[in-house]
Amino acid sequence: MKRLSQNRRVSPHNRRTVPGTVRLKTTIPKEIEKNNELKYFTREQLEKFLNEVKKPQKHAKYQHSIQYYVLFTLLARTGLRIGEALALTWDDIDLENKTLTVNKTLVCPTNSTPYLSTPKSKASLRTIKLDEVTIRLLKNIASIGTRCI
Repeated sequence: MKRLSQNRRVSPHNRRTVPGTVRLKTTIPKEIEKNNELKYFTREQLEKFLNEVKKPQKHAKYQHSIQYYVLFTLLARTGLRIGEALALTWDDIDLENKTLTVNKTLVCPTNSTPYLSTPKSKASLRTIKLDEVTIRLLKNIASIGTRCI
């Protein structure tokens, strides 16, 4: 190793020489502080948000759609990930037993077609108990006759 010229260094990873020009032009990124603080709505913020979603929107594509309200309420009351909620079908919801089964997720890759996949981990496969408010909303949207949530 002493025989290497000053412009060359040996890479510790693969024992190959790295030219000095590459070494000089390379900057080591600084460590980015990770913000591990959870961000969530307070109860008041959530109520205000859901009330706004429920209002008819002048310039929205679906001005009187209750689906957005049901979706965001479902997310808030169950803790589902957005992909899990968007993948739900009526077969996954048991209104009699007041449960919801998570067995798939909607994956939306950039510049590609969305597709259904299995959830992130085995722990993501679960059955969630639903409260009365959520059951009422789901029954309401089921009576409208939509294919999915």
